[in-house]
Amino acid sequence: MAPKEPPKTPSPPKTPTKQYRKVTPMDPTSANKIWADVCNKTERMDRKTGPFQLDVRKLIILAEKPNYVTPDVKVTIKEFEEAIKLMEKVDPIKERQKVPPEKYNLPLTVAQDYGWYSKPLIKKHPLFTYPKNMCEITEYADAYYRSQGRNPFQRKEPIVEEGDKGKGKEGNAKPQTPAKK
Repeated sequence: MAPKEPPKTPSPPKTPTKQYRKVTPMDPTSANKIWADVCNKTERMDRKTGPFQLDVRKLIILAEKPNYVTPDVKVTIKEFEEAIKLMEKVDPIKERQKVPPEKYNLPLTVAQDYGWYSKPLIKKHPLFTYPKNMCEITEYADAYYRSQGRNPFQRKEPIVEEGDKGKGKEGNAKPQTPAKK
């Protein structure tokens, strides 16, 4: 028996090559007519509106937020102390520091039911707690900011006195330290 040949796959049908239209240069009269038609069409589609006029009857006025405070109001020390006393009377600071199970006997909401009676399995060990501490650089920057009122790392503008402007290098020179022997 003769070996069988694999079946031939049909070749894709031949497509005719695309015929492109020849572009002929347009005379100026035809080009202007096309441009005028485009302009007329856009003018027809534009809505003609008059000048802007605000209709006061349709304004929506929003009230200020209830906790809006003007920051330029200055509070005296006496008013500040009275406010602190009132806050302690209404909500003592000792109570504010406590967690809900320490404040109340029973949970107030359903969400508080979960974990109300739970306690940590182990106490916190100082070996495994990592509080945020300040390093030497941040302590220095904090002290500098408290004393000078600005960041020590920001760029400083050179101070040039009025009399020194036209003198060149000699007028702006800093006093030099004596050379070591």
